[in-house]
Amino acid sequence: KSDFDFYRLTFSEDLKQTILGIRTKPEPVFDHFGASGENRTEELYEWNLQCLRGCSPASVLIIDNFDIPPEKENEIFHSRAYADLMSIDLKILFTSRQRPMPGAAGLELKELPESELLKIIQAYYKGKIDEDVFCELIRKAQSNTLVVELIAKSLEQSWGQLSPKELLRLFSLSGESGDGRKPELIYGCIHHLFQVTLLSDAAKELMAQTILFPAGGITAEICLRCHSQTEQDKLRLLELNGWIHKTPDNLLTVHPLVQEVCRRDLKEQEEACGRFLRNYELLSLTLANEARLKNQYQFADIFSNASDYLSDPEGDYAAKAGGLNYQTGRYRQALKYHQRHWERYAAGKDIDSLKAIGILDCIASCYLGLGQYREAVYYEQQGIHTFEELEGRDAALLADYYNNLGTIYKEYGRFEEALANYQRTQQFYEAREEGLTMQRAGLYLNLCKLYEKLGRFALSKEYGLKALAYYEQYPEKYIPIAVLRASVYTTLGILEEHGNDYQQAAFYYE
Repeated sequence: KSDFDFYRLTFSEDLKQTILGIRTKPEPVFDHFGASGENRTEELYEWNLQCLRGCSPASVLIIDNFDIPPEKENEIFHSRAYADLMSIDLKILFTSRQRPMPGAAGLELKELPESELLKIIQAYYKGKIDEDVFCELIRKAQSNTLVVELIAKSLEQSWGQLSPKELLRLFSLSGESGDGRKPELIYGCIHHLFQVTLLSDAAKELMAQTILFPAGGITAEICLRCHSQTEQDKLRLLELNGWIHKTPDNLLTVHPLVQEVCRRDLKEQEEACGRFLRNYELLSLTLANEARLKNQYQFADIFSNASDYLSDPEGDYAAKAGGLNYQTGRYRQALKYHQRHWERYAAGKDIDSLKAIGILDCIASCYLGLGQYREAVYYEQQGIHTFEELEGRDAALLADYYNNLGTIYKEYGRFEEALANYQRTQQFYEAREEGLTMQRAGLYLNLCKLYEKLGRFALSKEYGLKALAYYEQYPEKYIPIAVLRASVYTTLGILEEHGNDYQQAAFYYE
């Protein structure tokens, strides 16, 4: 500091306002414009410029947080205030936490020669950047971007040696007093390291996974497949140095220090979480059926946590969480998320009839899974009524929902109402004049089971064989169809028992 004088201003979206923010007062001789606010502002601006001109050439002015979008560059760089600053004989450092990607900036600020910058750094920090001044840098990093970048640059190359244990050791050597600030410094240090270093992108993804798995644990193999080869190498480097580790059951967990940083800095990680969720969902589509089933609970958990911990104004995460929880048989969890989806969707101005009935149908299905039939009937009917009000009573798209309502009544034990809804569904399907489809085969299976309960065994067998003819077209190992096919065989076995043909019944059961 014997060689340089330092002045720091925080950028306030406009260079003139930033200069006006210098805390100084004009001499009384300049105060004769007091009657006019505009003139008074201009006079104060000129006075502050005059103060800056009085600085020695060895002065360094740091304009911090110079985070401007590319579209505002021309406006700022061609402004009078920018020209006034450039005319002053002192060194100016513009620092930024959110620099645009290379090529995004239309204009570039003139950089100081590296030798000049090194002299400023050495004067400012009184020595090289090493363990002896590490904690001091962290302390200053809370308010000075230049220091943040220096921390990053000094530690990028030695990240392999900086483990959580080493980080804590550095702070234990720093001689901090017991004023309660040490934990804050540690969290600040981790945050800045992850955000600014070359590991930034992969580290943000890692933070996103921590937020989405607050209890810890994501399958390591799937986690790595969500990243590029370069990012995988960086994640392995983090693993080598203790920031992440694998559990015996091959789950990837994050060090508690990082988890705490993520908890405190959740909002800033929204974009990283969204990117990871998109990658994770795309990955699930490429997995073999066996692998997808093996990880189905993890897929449900990740979107449940996304709905709980991230902003979800449209309820998209809630919808995904509801569907995945339903598939894993966790109907109460699924109900919570589908209801959240409906609340957020229904709050909008424009309601799409098809989407509305779809959400309400999901809620009804959850109540059905919980055995709460009255609530299931209510929500299924609400969905149908909502659709009919907007689209009309004869809309063919209602067929599937009348089929679902029939199934609810069947499980409720109200067989006549179930039959009425199934018959209405059949009328819709026959009006389409199309061949046997998955939906129509499902209706035939429902009619097969219902007629069996009504004691109308001939009709039950007729519809069961119709459904079976469709399901048998699919390979044996196609699990969704195999389950339906097995259901038909079971009902046919029951029918043969009623007819006292036990040999045929045994055939179907087997």
